[in-house]
This record gives sequence, structure tokens and C-alpha cells, in this order.
Amino acid sequence: MARPFRRDVLRGLSGLAAAGAAASAAPVPAAEVPPDAVTQIYTPRDFGARGDGKADDTSAFRAMHRTLRQRQAEDDRFRAADPQRPPVEFVIRLDPGRYRYTWNRWTWGLRRVTVLGYGATIQCLHSGPYDIDQAPLMSNRDHYWAWAADGPAYGDTSAGPAEQYGLRLHTARPGDEAVTLLAPAAPLPFTPGNWVLIQSYAQQQYGYPPNMRYFERARVTAVDGLVIRLDRPLRHLHRDDWPEDPSQAPAIGAARIVAIDRPDCPLALSQRFFGLTVASNPRHAVRDAGIKTTRETLNINGTLQAVVEDCDLIAFGVSQAGDVQVRNCSFAYAEPDKLIDRLSFEGCTIGSLQQCTGVNHLTLRNCTIEGDAQILAREAVVDGCTFPGPVSPGEDRRGINLEGPNPTRRMTVTDCRFFGRGDPTGHALRGPVWTEVAIDGRDVRLRDGNRLHVAYGSPAYSTLVDLLEEGWPIRAEGPDGPQFGRCSEIADAGDGAVIGVSVPGRLRPGARLSIPRLLSLSVTGCRLTGLPGPHPDPPDLTWEDEIDRSRRLRMVLRSTVSSRPAWLPGHLAAIRCMVLRPYTGPSPGCFLTLREEGPEPFELNIDLAQAGTRELTGAGLRLNPNDGFTIGGRPALQLPDLRYVRAAWALIVTEPGAVPAPAPGSEAEQAVLRLEVEVEPPFA
Repeated sequence: MARPFRRDVLRGLSGLAAAGAAASAAPVPAAEVPPDAVTQIYTPRDFGARGDGKADDTSAFRAMHRTLRQRQAEDDRFRAADPQRPPVEFVIRLDPGRYRYTWNRWTWGLRRVTVLGYGATIQCLHSGPYDIDQAPLMSNRDHYWAWAADGPAYGDTSAGPAEQYGLRLHTARPGDEAVTLLAPAAPLPFTPGNWVLIQSYAQQQYGYPPNMRYFERARVTAVDGLVIRLDRPLRHLHRDDWPEDPSQAPAIGAARIVAIDRPDCPLALSQRFFGLTVASNPRHAVRDAGIKTTRETLNINGTLQAVVEDCDLIAFGVSQAGDVQVRNCSFAYAEPDKLIDRLSFEGCTIGSLQQCTGVNHLTLRNCTIEGDAQILAREAVVDGCTFPGPVSPGEDRRGINLEGPNPTRRMTVTDCRFFGRGDPTGHALRGPVWTEVAIDGRDVRLRDGNRLHVAYGSPAYSTLVDLLEEGWPIRAEGPDGPQFGRCSEIADAGDGAVIGVSVPGRLRPGARLSIPRLLSLSVTGCRLTGLPGPHPDPPDLTWEDEIDRSRRLRMVLRSTVSSRPAWLPGHLAAIRCMVLRPYTGPSPGCFLTLREEGPEPFELNIDLAQAGTRELTGAGLRLNPNDGFTIGGRPALQLPDLRYVRAAWALIVTEPGAVPAPAPGSEAEQAVLRLEVEVEPPFA
């Protein structure tokens, strides 16, 4: 694998040798650490590691970690007394070789650490049963763990403490620089100078860690009774009455403050890993090769910033982190987890990318995704990437898979290449964007007006609470036809959630609510194997270079193409057809039929033997004598007001109503036409 970044890394670290020479030569007693030492360099070989691929180097890594933690504790004390003192930064140099160990927590509790591993391979030998103990590296402790650094597998797991999900808060709003506890707590698990996590609204009702929609990290500056003052203003609304099912501990709704910077394991501020290679764990409890690949993760945890560069991994994991950059790496599997502010992959080769449900902003740039990418991040940018796609019939592999439990606000895909087959198993983008919930009078019932009560534990509760946020689009289908509006309220009701729906009319029992998982999708400058049929279909959509603004479909067609789907849902505003070159072939007739799907469909028929422009608007029609326009089989004189169109087909037929078929004749005899269908987004 190419190493374009290595020279920059080594250049940046070239000045560290003098500052760290004493530390790399031998462990230095605490009293001998000079007060102005900023960078300290360590290598496991100085603590007895052999790195020969045969010896168990666990004791050496443990001894090195004890020394590093001692230095970190001393530095924390020095800087508490003198905040202007430069912080210690540790460099762990792994000389070329293979390092085998059974303890993967040798960077825990270090605020600033760089691991240089060019030419080095790490291999965990732990036999389980927990995946976290068998992984090659866990970079720091989870925010919620109460385990010691040894982890659950090294002690009495039956007596282990539960995860700590924090203390309840009163509602806090964007811009606030303090939060207030609901009740006194003694002793507080944090003091001024410690980092804390402010969190609210779990957007997933199961799993660990909690999949928080709103979260942010800040430092405590003061504690005044119940008031905790912070070093920065809040970015999110954290309410004390978000829905919270008490039967599910990780399904946190109400606002909380979590201690994430404990004395025994501080929050990391910067972690950097360069040039590491990972070897598989031969003692892993999971023997199935396919599943095992997904478990052998180099895990980035509990840090504000991280860089992983020039690494050859089996799997990559990240959870509970601020800004994580992964550059020029290769790995077979990645499943980014929860509470991640920003995650970027650049120049990477990735076998399969899954979930990303807890990532606020995901960037994929100049990467190759050999399998598929399930991207459910809140904001996602995919730029200059290649998706090889399936190669065999029946191989269900998608380029970008949009199917999942959590909402994506915006996804932008630019200058990507999607290869493979164009059948239903090989689409570039695929996955049902909309999900439906019925007002069934049991799990979901009308409470008052257009406010719904959704019962705890029901499938509808999980769907609505996971997907919705205040202001999110909702489509209601009932006896009065489709209504378009937004979610106006989400709150806890003691035995469920209250969901307010703002639509023009009244909701009625039996109505079905449709909620989009994806709010906005823009796909431009991409090379694709085929359109994905009726999906994806978010409320705000731009597709390829065929659409300007958000809802105008432009297609240049030839009469040799028998059918083409058009899936731009919205209120029909205008249809224009420009026959640039008329049909002159041997068929007695050649028509374009634009036919809506659904009941009482509209149908437009254009005689392609006649050149010129046709136009249909709400003010009237401009058609030629052989053309025709009907709604529900009856002639119409204009486009109807607020006509909601789900999908339509552009068909080439010999006469209206005939079976679609390519028109006969030479290429020069075929019609060339430009079709524009303009719709207004239904969600104002």
C-alpha cells in the first residue's frame, strides 16, 4: 500500500528525539522528569518487549502503560496548579516487528498520545469471551463504563458495576453556558477542569452505547450548588421531557450530564496512530471467518480528536469521539458507532462500511468501497469514491444503502463511480426511504386535536421516536387524501410519547403516517449503471445532472427507448415536451406516453411524428391535434391544482394504449425529444 503521508509524519516528529531521548533509553523515575519536558518518547522494547512474533509481550506493554499513566497523573497535577504549563505529549514508538499480547488497553488514560508503527504488526491473543478484549486495540475507555482499565474479562464479571448514564438535568437551551441538576448529588463525579458529556434524546431504543441524537462535550468551569458552569455555549436543545422508556436503560430521553473524564482514566484529547498493521487473533472465540472479520477492530474510543493514517487493518471501529480522520488506510470492515461528531475517510480502501447511525457528519473522499456502504449519518458527503458493485447475478450488493433505522438529514454524492450490473441487486443507491405507521387506536391513538399518544414498547414507538424530530416532514394518508405537514411536538407522557402533527386538516383514526428516513439527497456528476426504480425518494431531491433546482426532471429520450421511470413526487406544476427531431420511420405511428401510476391517473400522449414544443400548466394546454391529455380516462383542459404525483412512466408506443416497444427504423429515422416534468415539493 502506498504511504504518501509517512514523510510528513516523520518530518513533524523529527524534532522530538532530543526531548524524548532520556525517556526512550530507559524508564525515568518521576522525580527526574524535567519540568519543561513536553514530548516523551517510549518504546515497549525498553520494558522487555521482544516483538519477534513468538513471545508474549503483555507484561512489557503493561509496564510501559503503568509508567505512562504515572507521568500523565503527574502532568495533570502540575497543570492543575499551573494551567499555562505546556502539556505532556507521549510518543509510543513500535520498532519493526510483530508484537503479541493479551491486553489491548495500553493507550488508555493518556490525554495526548502518538503511536508510530511503521514496520510494526500488533496481534491480540486474548481468548475472550468479550469482543472488546479480543480486539487488537481499544484506544480509551467508553464514556459510560465503570470498569477499570483491565476490563470485564480480567475480574469478577458478575460483580461488575453497571454503566453510568449520568445525572438528570433541567431543560437547557442552545447558547446556555450552564446546566442545572434536577436533584442534588453527592459526591459529584466531576470537578472544575473535568470534561463532561451533555446528552439527550436517544434515537434508538436498544443497543449500547446509547445512540444520542443531541450530545456535546464541554469542560466544567465551576459548580455552584445545582448549577454546573461550562466553558462553552451549548449547541443543542436538551429537554427534560423528551420521551424515555424506563424499561430500556440505554434509551435515554431526558437531558443528562455524564462524567467522562475520571481520574483513573482521563478523556483523551488527541490520539494519533501511524503505520500500524494488524494481524488476526488466532485464539478469537468467534471461529466463523466472516463474522470474526467484523470483530477484530482497532477501536478509537473516548477522545476529542484522532488521526489514523497509513494503517493496514482488519476492521476499524470508532465510538464516543469528537473529530476522527482516517487517511490512506485499508480494512475489510468498518461500523462506526455512536456519539461521534465528525468522521472522515480519505484515500481508503474499505471492504464494507455499515451503520454510521451515531455520526453527526460523515465524509468519504476518494475512497474505494468494495462491498456496500450503509450510510445513516446525520449529514453525509460522498465525494470522488468508487463502488465496484456486484459481479454475479443474485449478489445483493448496493453502492450506497439507505435502508436503516435512523434519519439522515442531508446526503450529498458527487463525482462518484458506481459499477456492476444494473439489475435490482446492483443499484447505485437503494433502500426504502419512507416508513409508515397507522393510527390504529391501540399503539397509536388520537389524543386531542392532531396530537397522538404512542405506547411505550410498541413498534410504532420505536419507529416514530427514532425517526422524528420537531419540524420533520410527515405525510398523512386518509379518507381526505394526502396531507403534508410536519412534526410539531415530541414529549414524554409517562406511559408513552406525545407526537404532535401539523397538517392542514384533521387526522382521523385509520390514517397512515409516512415519515422519511432521508430528508435531502443530492447526486451530481456521478457515473451510474442504472436508476434505482422507485427509491430513493426523499422530500428534497436532486438527481444527476438531469435536475436543476430540486424538483425538475429533465430527460433527453429517443424513440428507441421503450420505457423510462420518472420518480419525482410532488404537486404537478408543468409538463413540457420538445420534439427536437420527429420520427420518420416505417411504423404507422410513434407516440410518447407519459402515464402516472396510481388511481385516476393522468396520461399525456405526444405524436412524435410532429416536431415542436408542447406545454401543460395549470393555466391551460398547448398541444398538437394528434396529442391528447386525460385524467382518469376523461379529457382535461389543464393541469389540476395540487395534483400529487407519486411516479410516472415515459413510454414509446405505436398508438395510445399500446404495449411499449422501441420504434422500428434506422437511427436517423428515430425521434429525439426532451421531456421536462416540474413538480413543487409538497413540504413547504
